[in-house]
Amino acid sequence: SERMDKRKLCIIFNPGAKGEKAALQEAELRDLVGEAPILTGTDAEMIQASAAAAVQNGYDPIIAAGGDGTVNAVVNGIAGADVTFGVLPVGTMNVFAYEVGIRSNQLRKSWEMLQEGEPKMVDLALANRRYFVQLAGVGLDALTVQETNSRMRKTIGPVSYVFAAAQAIGRPAPMIGLQFADGSESSGCFVLIGNGRFYGGPIALFRDARNDDGLLDILVFKHQTYLDIFRYLQGILIGNHIEMPDIEYRQTPSLRVLSDPTVPLELDGDVAGSTPVEFRIAREQLRVLTLPG
Repeated sequence: SERMDKRKLCIIFNPGAKGEKAALQEAELRDLVGEAPILTGTDAEMIQASAAAAVQNGYDPIIAAGGDGTVNAVVNGIAGADVTFGVLPVGTMNVFAYEVGIRSNQLRKSWEMLQEGEPKMVDLALANRRYFVQLAGVGLDALTVQETNSRMRKTIGPVSYVFAAAQAIGRPAPMIGLQFADGSESSGCFVLIGNGRFYGGPIALFRDARNDDGLLDILVFKHQTYLDIFRYLQGILIGNHIEMPDIEYRQTPSLRVLSDPTVPLELDGDVAGSTPVEFRIAREQLRVLTLPG
Protein backbone atom coordinates (compact mmCIF):
# COMPACT_ATOMS: atom_id res chain seq x y z
CA SER A 1 0.00 0.00 0.00
CA GLU A 2 3.03 2.28 -0.34
CA ARG A 3 1.67 3.36 -3.70
CA MET A 4 -1.11 5.30 -2.06
CA ASP A 5 0.60 8.07 -0.08
CA LYS A 6 -1.44 8.28 3.12
CA ARG A 7 -0.08 11.75 3.86
CA LYS A 8 -1.94 13.23 0.89
CA LEU A 9 -4.94 10.92 0.95
CA CYS A 10 -8.40 12.19 1.84
CA ILE A 11 -11.53 10.10 2.43
CA ILE A 12 -15.01 11.53 1.92
CA PHE A 13 -17.40 9.28 3.79
CA ASN A 14 -21.17 9.09 3.72
CA PRO A 15 -22.22 6.63 6.41
CA GLY A 16 -25.57 5.92 4.74
CA ALA A 17 -26.34 3.75 7.77
CA LYS A 18 -27.42 5.28 11.07
CA GLY A 19 -26.15 5.13 14.65
CA GLU A 20 -24.03 2.21 15.74
CA LYS A 21 -23.54 0.74 12.28
CA ALA A 22 -22.22 4.06 10.93
CA ALA A 23 -19.84 4.34 13.88
CA LEU A 24 -18.53 0.83 13.18
CA GLN A 25 -18.01 1.64 9.49
CA GLU A 26 -16.12 4.80 10.39
CA ALA A 27 -13.95 2.95 12.93
CA GLU A 28 -13.09 0.34 10.29
CA LEU A 29 -12.24 3.08 7.79
CA ARG A 30 -10.07 4.86 10.37
CA ASP A 31 -8.20 1.61 10.99
CA LEU A 32 -7.47 1.28 7.25
CA VAL A 33 -6.48 4.85 6.40
CA GLY A 34 -4.37 5.72 9.43
CA GLU A 35 -3.94 9.46 9.93
CA ALA A 36 -5.62 10.50 6.67
CA PRO A 37 -8.54 12.89 7.13
CA ILE A 38 -12.04 11.40 6.92
CA LEU A 39 -14.58 14.06 5.99
CA THR A 40 -18.16 12.98 6.63
CA GLY A 41 -21.23 14.33 4.92
CA THR A 42 -24.76 13.11 4.49
CA ASP A 43 -26.23 15.42 1.87
CA ALA A 44 -24.96 15.89 -1.67
CA GLU A 45 -24.22 19.64 -1.37
CA MET A 46 -22.10 19.12 1.72
CA ILE A 47 -20.19 16.23 0.15
CA GLN A 48 -19.58 18.17 -3.07
CA ALA A 49 -18.28 21.18 -1.11
CA SER A 50 -15.96 18.92 0.95
CA ALA A 51 -14.59 17.37 -2.24
CA ALA A 52 -13.94 20.77 -3.85
CA ALA A 53 -12.21 21.93 -0.64
CA ALA A 54 -10.08 18.75 -0.59
CA VAL A 55 -8.81 19.63 -4.09
CA GLN A 56 -8.00 23.20 -2.97
CA ASN A 57 -6.13 21.85 0.06
CA GLY A 58 -3.90 19.67 -2.11
CA TYR A 59 -5.26 16.24 -1.19
CA ASP A 60 -4.65 13.50 -3.76
CA PRO A 61 -5.99 10.85 -4.09
CA ILE A 62 -9.52 11.73 -3.02
CA ILE A 63 -11.55 8.65 -2.12
CA ALA A 64 -15.35 8.49 -2.00
CA ALA A 65 -16.59 5.97 0.61
CA GLY A 66 -20.32 5.41 0.16
CA GLY A 67 -22.89 4.55 -2.49
CA ASP A 68 -23.61 5.95 -5.96
CA GLY A 69 -24.95 9.23 -4.57
CA THR A 70 -21.69 9.83 -2.69
CA VAL A 71 -19.63 9.10 -5.80
CA ASN A 72 -21.78 11.53 -7.80
CA ALA A 73 -21.40 14.32 -5.21
CA VAL A 74 -17.62 13.90 -4.88
CA VAL A 75 -17.17 13.77 -8.66
CA ASN A 76 -19.16 17.00 -9.05
CA GLY A 77 -16.72 18.58 -6.58
CA ILE A 78 -13.53 17.40 -8.31
CA ALA A 79 -14.42 17.05 -12.03
CA GLY A 80 -11.68 18.37 -14.29
CA ALA A 81 -9.19 18.79 -11.41
CA ASP A 82 -5.73 17.21 -11.64
CA VAL A 83 -6.34 14.66 -8.86
CA THR A 84 -6.82 10.92 -8.72
CA PHE A 85 -10.19 9.61 -7.60
CA GLY A 86 -10.87 6.30 -5.89
CA VAL A 87 -14.03 4.61 -4.72
CA LEU A 88 -14.80 2.41 -1.70
CA PRO A 89 -18.29 0.89 -1.75
CA VAL A 90 -19.94 1.30 1.67
CA GLY A 91 -23.47 0.32 2.57
CA THR A 92 -25.81 1.00 -0.35
CA MET A 93 -25.34 0.03 -3.99
CA ASN A 94 -22.23 1.38 -5.71
CA VAL A 95 -22.45 0.60 -9.42
CA PHE A 96 -19.49 2.81 -10.35
CA ALA A 97 -17.24 0.80 -8.00
CA TYR A 98 -18.40 -2.33 -9.83
CA GLU A 99 -17.65 -0.66 -13.18
CA VAL A 100 -14.04 0.15 -12.19
CA GLY A 101 -13.43 -3.33 -10.78
CA ILE A 102 -13.83 -2.75 -7.01
CA ARG A 103 -16.26 -5.64 -6.65
CA SER A 104 -16.37 -6.44 -2.96
CA ASN A 105 -18.81 -5.38 -0.28
CA GLN A 106 -16.17 -5.85 2.41
CA LEU A 107 -14.40 -2.61 3.26
CA ARG A 108 -10.99 -4.14 3.96
CA LYS A 109 -11.05 -6.15 0.72
CA SER A 110 -12.14 -3.07 -1.27
CA TRP A 111 -9.31 -1.06 0.32
CA GLU A 112 -6.79 -3.75 -0.69
CA MET A 113 -8.18 -3.78 -4.24
CA LEU A 114 -7.90 0.00 -4.38
CA GLN A 115 -4.16 -0.25 -3.63
CA GLU A 116 -3.80 -2.34 -6.80
CA GLY A 117 -5.76 0.13 -8.93
CA GLU A 118 -4.11 1.88 -11.88
CA PRO A 119 -5.09 5.48 -12.68
CA LYS A 120 -7.17 5.70 -15.85
CA MET A 121 -8.75 8.73 -17.51
CA VAL A 122 -12.49 8.36 -18.02
CA ASP A 123 -15.25 10.48 -19.51
CA LEU A 124 -17.96 12.01 -17.42
CA ALA A 125 -21.44 12.75 -18.67
CA LEU A 126 -23.29 16.02 -18.18
CA ALA A 127 -27.04 16.46 -17.73
CA ASN A 128 -27.66 20.19 -18.13
CA ARG A 129 -24.92 21.44 -15.77
CA ARG A 130 -24.53 18.47 -13.44
CA TYR A 131 -22.07 15.62 -13.95
CA PHE A 132 -22.98 11.97 -13.60
CA VAL A 133 -20.58 9.06 -13.69
CA GLN A 134 -22.68 6.04 -14.48
CA LEU A 135 -26.33 6.39 -15.32
CA ALA A 136 -29.23 8.76 -15.89
CA GLY A 137 -32.90 7.99 -16.35
CA VAL A 138 -35.77 10.08 -17.70
CA GLY A 139 -39.33 9.00 -16.91
CA LEU A 140 -40.25 5.75 -15.17
CA ASP A 141 -36.92 5.03 -13.50
CA ALA A 142 -36.63 8.61 -12.16
CA LEU A 143 -40.27 8.62 -11.07
CA THR A 144 -39.61 5.47 -9.07
CA VAL A 145 -36.59 7.04 -7.37
CA GLN A 146 -38.61 10.20 -6.66
CA GLU A 147 -41.38 8.27 -4.95
CA THR A 148 -39.14 6.00 -2.89
CA ASN A 149 -37.97 8.50 -0.34
CA SER A 150 -34.73 7.62 1.41
CA ARG A 151 -36.46 6.61 4.65
CA MET A 152 -38.48 4.01 2.80
CA ARG A 153 -35.42 2.77 0.93
CA LYS A 154 -33.59 2.19 4.20
CA THR A 155 -36.44 0.35 5.90
CA ILE A 156 -37.69 -1.95 3.15
CA GLY A 157 -34.83 -1.71 0.67
CA PRO A 158 -35.25 -2.86 -2.94
CA VAL A 159 -38.86 -3.89 -2.32
CA SER A 160 -39.79 -0.21 -1.96
CA TYR A 161 -38.64 0.36 -5.56
CA VAL A 162 -40.90 -2.41 -6.76
CA PHE A 163 -43.93 -0.82 -5.05
CA ALA A 164 -43.10 2.64 -6.36
CA ALA A 165 -42.43 1.29 -9.85
CA ALA A 166 -45.74 -0.57 -9.87
CA GLN A 167 -47.56 2.67 -9.05
CA ALA A 168 -45.63 4.61 -11.69
CA ILE A 169 -46.21 1.96 -14.37
CA GLY A 170 -49.94 2.08 -13.70
CA ARG A 171 -50.14 5.72 -14.79
CA PRO A 172 -50.26 6.96 -18.37
CA ALA A 173 -46.75 7.87 -19.52
CA PRO A 174 -46.14 11.18 -21.31
CA MET A 175 -44.33 10.76 -24.62
CA ILE A 176 -40.64 11.66 -24.37
CA GLY A 177 -38.92 13.14 -27.42
CA LEU A 178 -35.23 12.69 -28.23
CA GLN A 179 -32.97 14.64 -30.55
CA PHE A 180 -29.59 13.00 -31.26
CA ALA A 181 -26.30 14.69 -32.15
CA ASP A 182 -26.59 13.60 -35.81
CA GLY A 183 -29.96 15.37 -36.14
CA SER A 184 -32.07 12.22 -36.01
CA GLU A 185 -35.07 12.04 -33.67
CA SER A 186 -36.90 9.40 -31.70
CA SER A 187 -39.47 9.00 -28.93
CA GLY A 188 -40.50 6.61 -26.19
CA CYS A 189 -42.10 6.22 -22.77
CA PHE A 190 -38.89 6.19 -20.72
CA VAL A 191 -35.18 6.51 -21.44
CA LEU A 192 -31.98 5.29 -19.77
CA ILE A 193 -28.65 6.98 -20.52
CA GLY A 194 -25.40 5.20 -19.61
CA ASN A 195 -21.76 6.18 -19.45
CA GLY A 196 -20.72 2.65 -18.40
CA ARG A 197 -22.08 -0.85 -18.93
CA PHE A 198 -23.74 -1.55 -15.61
CA TYR A 199 -27.06 -0.62 -14.04
CA GLY A 200 -28.18 -1.41 -10.48
CA GLY A 201 -25.23 -3.74 -9.91
CA PRO A 202 -23.92 -6.53 -12.08
CA ILE A 203 -26.52 -6.19 -14.86
CA ALA A 204 -24.80 -5.14 -18.09
CA LEU A 205 -27.58 -2.97 -19.45
CA PHE A 206 -25.55 -1.07 -22.07
CA ARG A 207 -23.77 -3.79 -24.03
CA ASP A 208 -21.31 -1.63 -25.99
CA ALA A 209 -20.70 1.09 -23.41
CA ARG A 210 -17.22 2.20 -22.34
CA ASN A 211 -16.54 5.15 -20.09
CA ASP A 212 -13.67 6.35 -22.29
CA ASP A 213 -15.19 6.22 -25.80
CA GLY A 214 -16.64 9.74 -25.98
CA LEU A 215 -20.17 8.38 -26.37
CA LEU A 216 -23.32 8.14 -24.31
CA ASP A 217 -25.29 4.89 -24.61
CA ILE A 218 -29.05 5.36 -24.90
CA LEU A 219 -31.89 2.88 -24.38
CA VAL A 220 -35.32 4.07 -25.46
CA PHE A 221 -38.23 1.97 -24.17
CA LYS A 222 -41.23 2.44 -26.44
CA HIS A 223 -43.99 1.14 -24.15
CA GLN A 224 -44.84 1.09 -20.47
CA THR A 225 -47.71 -1.25 -19.61
CA TYR A 226 -47.21 -3.87 -16.88
CA LEU A 227 -46.86 -6.51 -19.56
CA ASP A 228 -44.24 -4.51 -21.47
CA ILE A 229 -42.19 -3.85 -18.33
CA PHE A 230 -42.32 -7.54 -17.42
CA ARG A 231 -41.12 -8.41 -20.93
CA TYR A 232 -38.33 -5.80 -20.78
CA LEU A 233 -37.14 -7.06 -17.38
CA GLN A 234 -37.06 -10.63 -18.66
CA GLY A 235 -35.05 -9.48 -21.67
CA ILE A 236 -32.62 -7.53 -19.47
CA LEU A 237 -32.08 -10.48 -17.13
CA ILE A 238 -31.51 -12.89 -20.05
CA GLY A 239 -29.41 -10.27 -21.83
CA ASN A 240 -31.32 -10.06 -25.12
CA HIS A 241 -33.18 -6.77 -24.45
CA ILE A 242 -31.26 -4.96 -27.17
CA GLU A 243 -32.73 -7.32 -29.80
CA MET A 244 -36.31 -6.41 -28.79
CA PRO A 245 -38.17 -4.48 -31.51
CA ASP A 246 -39.59 -1.92 -29.06
CA ILE A 247 -36.28 -1.11 -27.35
CA GLU A 248 -34.00 1.21 -29.29
CA TYR A 249 -30.25 1.23 -28.52
CA ARG A 250 -28.16 4.16 -29.71
CA GLN A 251 -24.77 5.76 -29.08
CA THR A 252 -24.29 9.51 -29.36
CA PRO A 253 -21.93 12.22 -28.01
CA SER A 254 -24.94 14.38 -27.06
CA LEU A 255 -28.70 14.17 -26.72
CA ARG A 256 -31.62 16.50 -26.09
CA VAL A 257 -34.62 15.10 -24.20
CA LEU A 258 -38.00 16.88 -24.11
CA SER A 259 -41.48 16.07 -22.87
CA ASP A 260 -44.83 17.68 -22.26
CA PRO A 261 -45.78 17.49 -19.43
CA THR A 262 -42.32 17.45 -17.82
CA VAL A 263 -40.99 14.20 -16.38
CA PRO A 264 -38.34 13.75 -13.67
CA LEU A 265 -34.64 13.06 -14.23
CA GLU A 266 -32.40 10.90 -12.03
CA LEU A 267 -28.61 10.94 -12.05
CA ASP A 268 -26.69 8.07 -10.42
CA GLY A 269 -29.74 7.13 -8.38
CA ASP A 270 -30.90 10.53 -7.12
CA VAL A 271 -33.55 12.86 -8.55
CA ALA A 272 -31.96 15.89 -10.22
CA GLY A 273 -34.68 18.02 -11.77
CA SER A 274 -36.82 17.30 -14.79
CA THR A 275 -37.07 17.68 -18.57
CA PRO A 276 -35.91 19.36 -20.76
CA VAL A 277 -32.41 17.89 -20.42
CA GLU A 278 -29.30 18.42 -22.53
CA PHE A 279 -26.95 15.45 -22.19
CA ARG A 280 -23.37 15.50 -23.40
CA ILE A 281 -20.08 13.72 -22.85
CA ALA A 282 -17.22 15.59 -21.18
CA ARG A 283 -14.09 13.82 -22.40
CA GLU A 284 -11.44 12.58 -19.93
CA GLN A 285 -12.65 14.61 -16.94
CA LEU A 286 -11.76 12.11 -14.23
CA ARG A 287 -8.64 10.14 -13.34
CA VAL A 288 -9.88 7.08 -11.47
CA LEU A 289 -8.14 4.11 -9.84
CA THR A 290 -9.28 1.13 -11.88
CA LEU A 291 -8.65 -2.60 -11.67
CA PRO A 292 -8.15 -4.39 -14.99
CA GLY A 293 -10.69 -6.98 -16.05
